[in-house]
Amino acid sequence: MWLIVCSSVDHSALWMHERLQARARAPAALLLVEGLADVRIRWRHAVGRSGTSVTLRLPDGNEVSSAELRGVVNRLVTAPLVLLDAVEPEDRDYATNELTAFTASWLHALAPTVINAPTPHGLVGRWRLPLEWRVLGRRSGLRTPDLHLTCTAPGDVLSESDQPSTTLLAIDGHVFDQRASSSVQRAVARFSAMAETRVLGLRFEGEDPSANGWSLLDATPYPDLTLAGDAGVEALEQALTG
Repeated sequence: MWLIVCSSVDHSALWMHERLQARARAPAALLLVEGLADVRIRWRHAVGRSGTSVTLRLPDGNEVSSAELRGVVNRLVTAPLVLLDAVEPEDRDYATNELTAFTASWLHALAPTVINAPTPHGLVGRWRLPLEWRVLGRRSGLRTPDLHLTCTAPGDVLSESDQPSTTLLAIDGHVFDQRASSSVQRAVARFSAMAETRVLGLRFEGEDPSANGWSLLDATPYPDLTLAGDAGVEALEQALTG
């Protein structure tokens, strides 16, 4: 059984869930972060020398159990923060950190394969500043635009770009665009490995990345999953299987 964990407004994740169900390679379930705030949920999260396990008994009587899951697509950007509404203001930062740590722990334990597993820098994978993505791009062999800094806040400068760009989906180091040469594909594979993120959105300069030499602007661990259509569904299915 496969599971997609996302929010109710994550339309591309909901689309991916529908497509995986339609292909019927394995049962695909859906777990919404909004539902995790229900106080009627019963949790069992065991961490020990013999391994880890998670079981959620939902209010409708159904269970989500790590014993039955083969793979998980993680799309949680935040923990169910509505649980913090009852927390005193002076304790809110501490409670947020504890809830996020708990969420990262049970997400890791859900299945043998967790696509975009939590990291210390983000629940859906590591978030980086645009400048950090460009440095990673250069190291992997991708081109990046020249940068001339005129202030001490390069992250702000890079995020305020209104130039035309194209975002492409990459899954397990393969970018879905027929214009990408084998050398670009190899560079993307190195980039994904260095980023330690299996599903990425790569934003390239220009409306036709090949015309601009595949110049990387930045990336995200939370891309639109519909960008590659059925080819992306098939690739994600293979990632879940493996």
